Amino acid sequence: MTVRIKSDSNSHQRMKQENRIQVLTLLHQEPLLSRVELAERTGLTKQTVTNIIQELLTQDLVMEASTREADSAGRRPILLRLRGETLLSAGIQVTRSHIRGLILNHEALVLYEAQISLDSSLMDREDCGAYVVSSIRGMIHRLLNELPGEAHFLGLGIGLQGIIDGSGGVVKFSRYLKLFEYPLEEIFRSEFPFPICVDNLVRAFAAGEVWFHNRRELKHVLCVYLDQAVGGAILVDGKLYTGSDWQAAKFGHTKVVRGGKLCRCGKKGCLEAHISIPVILSQLGHRYSTMDELVLHMEQEEQQLMDEAGRHLGYALGNAINLLNPECVIVGGELTKASPWFERAMREEMAETVSIPNDQTPVFITHYDQNNGSIGAAALVFNRWLREPVQVNAAEVKAWAKTHQ
Repeated sequence: MTVRIKSDSNSHQRMKQENRIQVLTLLHQEPLLSRVELAERTGLTKQTVTNIIQELLTQDLVMEASTREADSAGRRPILLRLRGETLLSAGIQVTRSHIRGLILNHEALVLYEAQISLDSSLMDREDCGAYVVSSIRGMIHRLLNELPGEAHFLGLGIGLQGIIDGSGGVVKFSRYLKLFEYPLEEIFRSEFPFPICVDNLVRAFAAGEVWFHNRRELKHVLCVYLDQAVGGAILVDGKLYTGSDWQAAKFGHTKVVRGGKLCRCGKKGCLEAHISIPVILSQLGHRYSTMDELVLHMEQEEQQLMDEAGRHLGYALGNAINLLNPECVIVGGELTKASPWFERAMREEMAETVSIPNDQTPVFITHYDQNNGSIGAAALVFNRWLREPVQVNAAEVKAWAKTHQ
């Protein structure tokens, strides 16, 4: 019997794509590398790297930036860098109260930003989901109209509150936005001529923090977001860990007080029930309506409350570090505006909880910015672009948008 071996006509193309991804990833992590260094670091042949770089130069994605001192043979190696200033993505964060959008380049420079408030009376309705989607669509068009002409547009990311299937961009369950089993990514991909990715807002925040963290590749990270609610995201081996049904890292529902305060989830003692912004403002008798007001009036009672919040947080973080052994922890969200009043207690409680040698795990508290979520959503696009390098001409997208208002 003759066995026919069927050659895979796409295997060569897949290998070429994987090689290109390796080169792009290294140039993201280390902006200035020579062709020889790229070959050494990737394990690819010099000719393969030369071919990839020539293609990237032709597409204006990479440029020859500078040279180093001559090596022992007298040659001055040419250094390459991504043209990050011309690589753009758009990011949108969606909350119950507002939608924020921005245009971001690969160098983390915000080129344009906008915000729209959502009508609270409409958001209280059971059918508010259609209103939310329409408002997101409006923000997308607003951002497209502000795209600069001479650039590559890599796509748009959206971060929402709720349980999101990030692999397909399906909003599985969003109590605040009244979206359930809603294929948001699929719907918008059919409407717009560029890549779109949709994920949970906290995972988007984590993607942004990891992407722009000192240009160093992070593989094992716990991100915690302290805001109106308390959320988390886990990076394992460089990939966001989502669990069996997209509900991993519900850090706010870590139990910190046995039989403690009742949480919105119906259980008692959750971290969120003790340190979220609404809880803290409520404990202070609603004397302050915002965190900014609270921070301006840090008297003894307020400081004691923040000290207690810090201890609850440190206890939860310590146990999470023991469990996950991350290389670092990143803490963000609006509550970090009060970090000068809770950080000491947080670190003291962590020291009592974390086992050796995990007690050396660095914990970074990020500077709060209203754009954290939308920057993270834009970073989702940059992340996907490294795996699926597809870009469109920004001027063409802008022209398309003007005819599809």
